[in-house]
Amino acid sequence: MVRKYDIASHQLQRTYIADPISPDGTEDASSPTDSGGNGGGPIQNCAICGDRATGKHYGAASCDGCKGFFRRSVRKNHTYTCRFHRNCIVDKDKRNQCRFCRLKMCFKAGMKKNAVQNERDRISTRKPSSEDSPNGGGPSTSQNRSFGND
Repeated sequence: MVRKYDIASHQLQRTYIADPISPDGTEDASSPTDSGGNGGGPIQNCAICGDRATGKHYGAASCDGCKGFFRRSVRKNHTYTCRFHRNCIVDKDKRNQCRFCRLKMCFKAGMKKNAVQNERDRISTRKPSSEDSPNGGGPSTSQNRSFGND
């Protein structure tokens, strides 16, 4: 159903759209679709942890958590060590337990180190100095007034 607002009549109009039909005339319900920002394509899982992927980041379908983890690890040139046998489970619930195995899974999924761009300069908020104030940095004129004490 599509809703349109008609300005002239000030009414909301509803238009019903038929279900999607494949070229052979049958209904196409073969794959779930995402109504989000990826163009209505099939829903993908993160190749690293299995969470819902938000897109292809650095060369692999990944969620925002794994995307950020990979970006921070590459930019800061982190080297992690596994406390176990270098084959830890990396899933949505346990992805934060072993950073070594998570980063290894990022590379195994196809994330590329050279796809991470350098960090941009941050825009800092400038605090106004006393010279920038309209009354020249002195005390406010409203504080210097005396009322009725003449």
